Amino acid sequence: METKRSWWQQLIEHPFVIFIVIISVLILINFIFFAYRYGWDWTGFNSGTSQITITSTSKVNYTATIPQSSKSLWDWLQLLAILAIPVVVGIGAAWYTAQQGKVSDRENTDNQRETALQAYIDKMTELLLKEHLGERTADGKLDPKYEQVRKIARIRTITVLNQLDGRRVSYVFAFLSEVALRSMQPYDSVVILEKADFRDVDWSGANLFGGVNLGGVSFFKSNLNYAYLG
Repeated sequence: METKRSWWQQLIEHPFVIFIVIISVLILINFIFFAYRYGWDWTGFNSGTSQITITSTSKVNYTATIPQSSKSLWDWLQLLAILAIPVVVGIGAAWYTAQQGKVSDRENTDNQRETALQAYIDKMTELLLKEHLGERTADGKLDPKYEQVRKIARIRTITVLNQLDGRRVSYVFAFLSEVALRSMQPYDSVVILEKADFRDVDWSGANLFGGVNLGGVSFFKSNLNYAYLG
């Protein structure tokens, strides 16, 4: 089963979010630097300094010093809220884009699987009706003249089973059982899956109708959660 990914692994999948965060931090650092460097008193970073006003008359110069009040916590929170707006908007946009991408990917994958299933059934039907796929001799044994057709059917079946999800895998085995291409006895099956390699396939939830014999099939690292293999 897939292990739960850390927050960092999930974050690095969205480089745009990381870019927005880094840019925002750099802007904040540069803002603080310039506030100190050029004495932007309105920022509050130079709180404690005084504003000096000089008034001149014909005889006397008057100097007035007006102390500046320091920024309150509420002022700082307001400033941080303003600076955080582009970060929040960027993260929200990146999250929405990522979610839309995942939905689109799932839909594309589902459409591809459905197309593969329909193409498989159409081709197998053609092999049955035109190429004598299930042809047997008078004594009930598989006709050796059509061994090559059976090999083609085996390759097509193994290929499509590696592409489909559990639900559609169930349809494949239901189809094979209905048209008598698979049986509980491997030697009597038209489509033989023994020694087939289904490593890393995801057949979770698959229902292999009719008790399909899968002896000798490799399922190394496959996901067979809730699959009925009886």
